Amino acid sequence: MRIVAHIHPGPAWLAGNTVFEQGPVMDEHLAFMRARFDDGTLLVGGPFATEESGLALLEAADLTTARHLVDQDPAAQADVLVYELHRLLPYFDALSGARAQGAAKDQARLRA
Repeated sequence: MRIVAHIHPGPAWLAGNTVFEQGPVMDEHLAFMRARFDDGTLLVGGPFATEESGLALLEAADLTTARHLVDQDPAAQADVLVYELHRLLPYFDALSGARAQGAAKDQARLRA
């Protein structure tokens, strides 16, 4: 299942600083994300050009599994980052080859 994670500043975020200026915990976050990329859980990820938040596309069995995974991120544990998770219904997915067919009204029936 595809999970979209909007990653945004948490309570311990250093206001006025970019993601790159949040201290050593961001090096730990980057190592954590590298490990998720290497194990195939992280498909796409990185900060937005504003350098204040970011996005990750995850592969997980369900939202509970994804939540357990991101809760292990050192930056989340330090309250520097917060993950907002959403299940994606990938009508178009270059990674898997999914491509929606038919009319828009037909897509709802195919989601289940």
